[in-house]
Amino acid sequence: MSKAGDRTIWDLPADSKIKPIRDLHEELDPTLPCWFTAGQEYVVESMHPIADPPFVKVRINDGGITRLNAEHIKADFEIILPESEGSHR
Repeated sequence: MSKAGDRTIWDLPADSKIKPIRDLHEELDPTLPCWFTAGQEYVVESMHPIADPPFVKVRINDGGITRLNAEHIKADFEIILPESEGSHR
């Protein structure tokens, strides 16, 4: 596992996993639904490095899909790479 700040969005192929370091709610408002639960692993569905800004698509707690840009990942997640890529701490 690695801190997201040590990686770039290009390092997150589909099937990578990200793990939030805290609960993350819709619009960052704790009265709204929790999209990501601290410590739970979420699979990167797809990576879009040439978008501006680059982003990944991730399935949230309610089953929907959201986009996370690199800055959000760096601030709030740890990264778990697929077995073929190796894990980093």
